[in-house]
Amino acid sequence: MAIVRMSPGRYNGFVKKSLTKGVLGLLAVILFAALGSVCVRVAKPRGPVLLGKSVDAWLEEIPWGTNQAGVELAFQRLGPAAVPRLITIMDDTEDRLDNFSYSIQRRINPHALSDFQRHWAAAEACRAMGTNAAAALPSLTRLLKRHDATEEIARDMLNVSPAAASILTNELSDPNPKVRETVASVLKWSRLSPETAVAGLIFATRDKVPAVRAEACWSLGCLRACTEQSVPALIKALDDPALDVRGQAAAGLELYGTNAISAVPALIESMRTHPRDNVSSVVNALRKIDPSVLTTDSLNRPFP
Repeated sequence: MAIVRMSPGRYNGFVKKSLTKGVLGLLAVILFAALGSVCVRVAKPRGPVLLGKSVDAWLEEIPWGTNQAGVELAFQRLGPAAVPRLITIMDDTEDRLDNFSYSIQRRINPHALSDFQRHWAAAEACRAMGTNAAAALPSLTRLLKRHDATEEIARDMLNVSPAAASILTNELSDPNPKVRETVASVLKWSRLSPETAVAGLIFATRDKVPAVRAEACWSLGCLRACTEQSVPALIKALDDPALDVRGQAAAGLELYGTNAISAVPALIESMRTHPRDNVSSVVNALRKIDPSVLTTDSLNRPFP
């Protein structure tokens, strides 16, 4: 068998051509895969139509905030009919766009959303529908876990079902302190089930992380519910080792006004026990609860 010998120049040219073809072939595969991902996304069902737009088309307007009132009204009118599509979007964990595919999709549709934006927009649509979107609560709960307990998703949960407060209070035992802090902050919006939220927040005032305890105290004040349980918990927090927690406890008591009259002795004692604290939050609380105390000689210290 004859052996064909190539000159060094021809050999180098052959190698360069082969590499060029290989790179071009790889780029073609990547491009077709990206276009396929975009086409699959575009071809997916887009839900019921209202005023000439599908659910997906309305969702694309949410992150840009240019027609917020119109979008909320649209989902309120769509009502439960939109919920199955929103659930499908929030539960979509397999069809994710990579950065390259997303950049291509944005060229086709400037309002195209990333996976996170679509999840978040679907959760916001549920919030706009209120209890009409109660069936989406399990999907919202899974979404909360997937995105590390973002405050917006937790608030959306509280708006769609009273059962959300119980689900969120369970997260106050999560090993991640950031999750516990976020949940303690969000529970102040639990208007549908304040009793459940108060029980969880009282538990959180004993958390080992000061930031969680501080958020729990402020949320208890914002709720202004279950005074018989909330006020004693805030009074106890006035003697917390952390300055921020003591300040938020006083601020929370201020929001209860005269309903926190039993806290007056503890507020006065707090200023004496912690003289280096910024006492403005305690003074503001006393002004709301019982301003006559500030004019007596029992305080024995000047006030701003």
